[in-house]
Amino acid sequence: MTLPEHAVCSLMLAQFTVRPRYGWRGAAIVVLAGIVPDIDVVTKLAGDEHFWRLHHALGHGLPSIIVLALGVAVLGRFAFGLRPFGSLFGWCFLAAVVHVLTDSLYWFAVQPCWPFHDVPIKFNLLEYLDLLVLAVWL
Repeated sequence: MTLPEHAVCSLMLAQFTVRPRYGWRGAAIVVLAGIVPDIDVVTKLAGDEHFWRLHHALGHGLPSIIVLALGVAVLGRFAFGLRPFGSLFGWCFLAAVVHVLTDSLYWFAVQPCWPFHDVPIKFNLLEYLDLLVLAVWL
């Protein structure tokens, strides 16, 4: 999915779950957690070969999304004073998991078991930059 699609998906998740409890700051933290797995796009700086091998692996593996969600939840806790932390981490982790699951709907594979296994998951149901998906979320 594209960054706007991930952001809207995470915002919809946060709107009905996190915002009533944590307010808009909590919703913003969950949106950040929903887009942060794409931090692995920095592999593009090392060249296309590394990008296509590591994007959707490095930031999309289970160890990575745990660490990324934890980091975003810690940011929410200390920057915005959001409590309880365990619940906030849970919502951040769920947003990151949804990111990986929605990426698997496209033609490119995600590797949620990376770095332990290179088992790709892809459903090949949608084209890249599918605005229909964004329209459904909106």
